[in-house]
Amino acid sequence: MAYVDASMLGSFFAEEDKPHSVRTEFNKLFGRQKPVQHILGGGKSVDVLMWRNKKISASVLFGATAVWVLLEWLDYNFIPLVCFGLVIYMIGQFIMSRLLT
Repeated sequence: MAYVDASMLGSFFAEEDKPHSVRTEFNKLFGRQKPVQHILGGGKSVDVLMWRNKKISASVLFGATAVWVLLEWLDYNFIPLVCFGLVIYMIGQFIMSRLLT
């Protein structure tokens, strides 16, 4: 039988001696080594997905719900809805250009 050195046992047994805190266990849930924000790429989009900026996240949720209600419950089609929005945008641009000149 071969002699096994304690340094050859790997890091699994060595980690048992380290003190664990609730914070380190929470950050490494399901064996993760990186935070979720870092895994998803970071930035504003991850902040919206993780509800770090609640106003923007709520606005995105409200907008998606409004689009869903228009398309599913009221049986609107996507292309006429986009065209209607563009017409409203063009009317707004026309009125603003007339008011500023």
